[in-house]
This record gives sequence, structure tokens and C-alpha cells, in this order.
Amino acid sequence: MIYQENVMRMAQKFAGYSLAEADSLRKAMGKKIREAMAQEQEKFVAGVIGSGYDESLAREMFDIIARFADYAFNKSHSYGYGYIAYQIAYLKANYPVEYLSALLTSVKTRLESAAVYLNECRLMDIEVGVPDINRSESNFTPEPDLDPESTSPGRIVFGLSAIRNVGEGFVAKVVEERNANGPFESFVDFIERISLESLNKRTIESLIKGGAFDSLGHPRKGLLLVHERITEMTVERRREHDMGVMSLFGDLDEGPTFDERPEIPDTEFDKKSKLAHEREMLGLYVSDHPLLGYVDQIRRKATATASSLVDEADRSIVTIGGLVANLQRRWTNKGELMALFDLEDLEGSVEVVVFPNTMKEY
Repeated sequence: MIYQENVMRMAQKFAGYSLAEADSLRKAMGKKIREAMAQEQEKFVAGVIGSGYDESLAREMFDIIARFADYAFNKSHSYGYGYIAYQIAYLKANYPVEYLSALLTSVKTRLESAAVYLNECRLMDIEVGVPDINRSESNFTPEPDLDPESTSPGRIVFGLSAIRNVGEGFVAKVVEERNANGPFESFVDFIERISLESLNKRTIESLIKGGAFDSLGHPRKGLLLVHERITEMTVERRREHDMGVMSLFGDLDEGPTFDERPEIPDTEFDKKSKLAHEREMLGLYVSDHPLLGYVDQIRRKATATASSLVDEADRSIVTIGGLVANLQRRWTNKGELMALFDLEDLEGSVEVVVFPNTMKEY
């Protein structure tokens, strides 16, 4: 890339090119477009002469640039890609938790494509936990294990802003409150401490479904059943308090207090429903995966994974195993049944079309 920049600088300094014109010269060179190079030559020579240099120097300089275009672009790209590959290999080998945490953060707005990174964490024995209202930052946070006798490199804490419907502004307020006044002790404590304008129903539901309150000991299903009532009653209390209204039961300094807010039921989703909600909010199965018990069987029969299909030649025949998701049955114009679905494995997903003849056969 440095070589390309030098060519652009030469064109600007000696031929009086604008930055846009210099970039056009770079493109013509990089793509080896001879017709465009011929046009650029006359323009370049005229520009150099106009800058007060001899025509012989102008043509000599352009000849150097033209010869350079035949080999240096490939060399510069090879060097750049090789250097980046070396850096990546070094980081993955020596700082795996930090490296994979950065990778997950880089795709936090489209985590559906991050399954291959999460699977890499599993293969390297790096635990990726669900979001935690008391530990998560906005982005994925690395927690390397510094114990030399440990068999795991460490763990990664899921970023709060990577949860669907949870914005950066909301997370900033949560982290600010947590840093100022300590960890949240319960869901009620969380609702009492977060600013009123931030208590959005959809955001709270997303946090619950994503597992952000698991560490507080609240089951997700039970919390989903009562979170609206708890929030509404807490908000009403706070507003009354701000207006100077004293509650007969809640504002006494001494003596027993009465809390009319409902208790969180001790009931949880079954594993399938729990993981479905988790995937909906996080874009991934994090705490568990429906396929983890079938890894060996799939590996024995499959010849490819979802992420490897991009490297397969057109019309290749492969075997891939996974979960069927987003199944849609459709009728063709001829009245024949076909189907579309996503096939998901531990590394990603691929769209599958089942044509009518295959539908009939299977």
C-alpha cells in the first residue's frame, strides 16, 4: 500500500494532479488497464511539463510508474496480507481471549455471523458467558486466566450493547450507576437505581431473555412474568417520592415496611424455549447449543460446515449436519410443494432450497 501512496504523491507533486486524479491513476495501474494508462500518460507528461520540468524527465518518470505497475502492486498486497496474517497468528497464539473478544465486538451488530468465532472459543476452551448486568461492559470484555496452572486461557463476558434492543446510551447509564454505587443486588434494586427515562419495556425484556439477570438468581421465565408490574410500581413509587408524597408503609425510618410489589416466581423455561429466547436476543446460542451433544455424530458423517461452503467449488456435493430453522413451505406455479430453510451448525448457517422433486422423495 505504501508503494501506491508514493505513486499518488508523485502524481500530485510533479504533475499537479488532484487527489481524485491521482487515485484514478492508481486504479488504472492496479487493474493494469492499458488504454487508461495510455490516456494517463499524456495527461501526466503535460502536468509535469506544466510544473516546470523537462519532457524527458516526465516520460522517464511515467515509464518507471508503468513498469512498476506490472509487479509492485502484487508485491505490496502480498506484503500487506502477509503482515496482517502474522499479526493475527501472533495475537491468537499469545492473547487468545483478548483477540477473540475483539473479533466478537467487531461483529456485535450482526452476531448471526459470529458463530464461527464462538465455536473457536469453545475449541480453545474459552468460556463465553451470557450478558451479566453486574459484569458486562458495552463491548465483549476479555478476562484472561493468569494462573499458570490453569488449563483454560480465560473467559469472555458478553457485551451488553450486543443484545438486541439494548443501545449504547442505556448501557452507558447502567455502567455509570454500577461504578458509582456498586453492583446491583436484585432486579428490584436495578429498577430502583436506573434513571426513569431508561426503563423501557422492550429493553428490559431483551435483557431478561438474554440472561443479563441470571447472576442475581432470578429465573428468566419468572422474571418475564412479573417484570412489568415490578417496574410500573417502582416507577410510581419513585415519582411519588420525587413529588414529596410519603408512603404510609414505605418511607418510615424505623419499624416494619410493606412491599406490595410481586415476588419473582421460581419458574424457568424448558431448555429449548430458554435457548430460543437467548438466540433471539443475542443472535447466538451462548449458554448452551442444541447440537453440542451431537458433535461427534455430525463430524463422522459431515464433509463440510456452514462456514466452509464459501470455499467449495460450484456444484460440489457435500454433506452437512445441523438444525433446521426458519422453515417455509411454498407452492410453485405448477402446484408443487417446495421448501426454504436455514441449516445451522456450530459455525454458522446456510440457506437451503428444497425443490419439489426432492420434497416428494424425502
